[in-house]
Amino acid sequence: LWDTKTWESLKTARGHDEWIYSVAFSPDGSSLAAASNDIRVFDVGTFRQPFAAAGHRDQVDALAVSSDGRRLASGAGREPVLLWDLRSGKRLGGLSHWCISITSLDFAPGTDCLAVGYSHFGLGVWDTATQTLLFDKKVGENQWQYVRCAPDGEHVALSHGEMIRILEIPSGKQSGLIYHRSRLTNNWHNGKLAFTPDGQVLAYMNDGTVRRWLNGKQTVLLRRPKYRHRSPVFSRDGRLIALDGYEKRGFHELAPPNRHQPLVDEAPDREWWWLGFSPSGAYAAAGTGEGVIQIWEVATGRICATLQSGQGRSRVAAFVPDGRHLATAGRDTTILIWDLASSPQALPIAKNTSEVRKLLKRLKGNDAQAAFRAVGALARTGETALRPLRDTVLRGKPPARLRALSALEFMGTPGALEALGFLAQRHRDKDIKRTANETLSRLQGLRR
Repeated sequence: LWDTKTWESLKTARGHDEWIYSVAFSPDGSSLAAASNDIRVFDVGTFRQPFAAAGHRDQVDALAVSSDGRRLASGAGREPVLLWDLRSGKRLGGLSHWCISITSLDFAPGTDCLAVGYSHFGLGVWDTATQTLLFDKKVGENQWQYVRCAPDGEHVALSHGEMIRILEIPSGKQSGLIYHRSRLTNNWHNGKLAFTPDGQVLAYMNDGTVRRWLNGKQTVLLRRPKYRHRSPVFSRDGRLIALDGYEKRGFHELAPPNRHQPLVDEAPDREWWWLGFSPSGAYAAAGTGEGVIQIWEVATGRICATLQSGQGRSRVAAFVPDGRHLATAGRDTTILIWDLASSPQALPIAKNTSEVRKLLKRLKGNDAQAAFRAVGALARTGETALRPLRDTVLRGKPPARLRALSALEFMGTPGALEALGFLAQRHRDKDIKRTANETLSRLQGLRR
């Protein structure tokens, strides 16, 4: 956490003495797990460390949190996958395997099933409640394997070689097969998968193609041959995809059938080491090898804030479910929590309605950085800005109404939730109604 006047670090999560390889939030955003040569869990509000889990001998490469927030799974090299109680830190058991290393872990939503990707082998799906293997799939290729569970909790995707297999949970029956043009190399960046929230698989492989799989059929949505892609990231509604390549990188809006709209087709000058969308999809964050964090306004495709982390190469990051905070883990072994409503050039809060109107004018302009600072100031202003923000969303034009909606999300007070509920019922634009409703549901869930 940072002092917005001096921009000096106020709270930093420390404890690791090696690089941090993976981070994962609990579904309610209250806990943050970080993996290095050990596992440490932090309370996001206080940065106190409820427990440190020491059970692996090798570096911990993968973490996964169950959808109910009760279990944490960790994988390291040839060692068994360990299971932990996320609240108490008690070790619940281990899932033994005989492979070279763990490439990925993913819990099937709404279940106790855990999919484990093994390099040079395939995958195994385990029932973590009974710690029994439900099925495994051996592909027998000298390739890295990656797994991703579908949102329905009933399917898992396995990428390897020149294909992606879709398997049913818990039977292991193959229900789909996708071929692509370029064989995956022995590179940990390649072959990663992402599901859209509606359960359709869109995989961006290193042949530069984004594909959708549905009911056993595949459709090419986007071709970008110059992207040699690391890993695709989708917004929560599946409408946006962020592509991080070695040669090019950018954001795209997927618009079926077979059309797309590039929002940023080639981001300037810096290679991204991680990227992600905010829960509402209004912003995207990208980390570079120089410790620079770029915040992008997705609707305009412009950088709205640049943060200097001082962490060296920032390897992993995750948005807190409240949409206002971002956690980054760096080469210096620290974890930082950023308040996006208090950027380094944050504007002061409005003291009266006249100052609120001045901030609202900034939301209408073409300067994305000035607008972003106004969003933060309005969110911190609180009750005085509530009605003007609601009216801007209701009667304003893009991008002002989207920025006002973000201010209400950042505010997160009972009054802001009431305004979001009003907009979810009364707004004429179906996209605004959907975003307001999803934001309201997410913030209400966090308050509970």
